[in-house]
Amino acid sequence: MVPPAATAVKTSPAIEKVKERGSKVSAKERESIDKRLDEIERQIENEATSKGDAAVAGRIAGEFSMTADALTAERSQYSRGWGEIVVAHTLAANSKSDVTLADIYQMRNQGMGWAVIAHGLGLKLGDVVPAVKTEGRVALGLAKGDGKAAMIHANTSAGAKAGAKVDAGKASSSAGAGVGGGVDIDKATKAAK
Repeated sequence: MVPPAATAVKTSPAIEKVKERGSKVSAKERESIDKRLDEIERQIENEATSKGDAAVAGRIAGEFSMTADALTAERSQYSRGWGEIVVAHTLAANSKSDVTLADIYQMRNQGMGWAVIAHGLGLKLGDVVPAVKTEGRVALGLAKGDGKAAMIHANTSAGAKAGAKVDAGKASSSAGAGVGGGVDIDKATKAAK
C-alpha cells in the first residue's frame, strides 16, 4: 500500500538522489512490483493480526540483526505495519547508499512506491520481490530465518560486468570439468585390450 503523500518535507540529498534514479522505472514495472509487494505486506499484516505482533517480530528480528523489542519500537515510532517493516529492512540491508530506514519511511510518506525506492537505491528490481517474499515467508512462519536479509543484487553496469565475468568463469570451469565426461574408464580400458 502506498501511503498518502505528506505535506512538503525537507529532504536530504540522499533522498533526492534516490528520487532521481527511481523516477526512471517504467510505470508498468512500478505497478507490477508494487502490486506484488503490497500482497506480501497484506499477508504479513494478516499474520500479525491472527498470531500477534510478538510472533511476527520474533520471527523476523534475527533476519535484520535486531531484537523483537527494537522492531516493535520502530513499528510504533514510524507508524508502520509489519509488512512495510519487512520490505524496508530488506531494501535497506541490501543498499549501499547513505539512505537510512528513516529516509525510506520518509519517502513512503511522500508517496513513493517500493519499486521507485528500490531502483533509486541501486537495487536490481528483478531480485526485489523474491527477496521480500523470502523474508515474508519467515514473517509468516513458513520458513526458518537464516539470520540475514535475503540478497538483492545491485543494478549497476559494473555489477552486470562483474556478474558476466563470474558466469564466464563458471562456464570455463564447467567445460574443463566436463572433458571426458560420459567416458567410463573401465570400459575404455577393456576396449583397448
